[in-house]
Amino acid sequence: MDRWNRIHTMYARDHDGALHPHALHVLTFTTEGVCRIVAFHGSDLFPLFGL
Repeated sequence: MDRWNRIHTMYARDHDGALHPHALHVLTFTTEGVCRIVAFHGSDLFPLFGL
């Protein structure tokens, strides 16, 4: 079964409207659709992806 991943970034707005890194969601797809979602909360991983 072929699988591939896509990473989605989530940002949260603070009280003055500025966006801050919040979480990365890694979705794993197969030919049948999404088979897994893993969420990494916090901003520590954002620099690893150049974000």
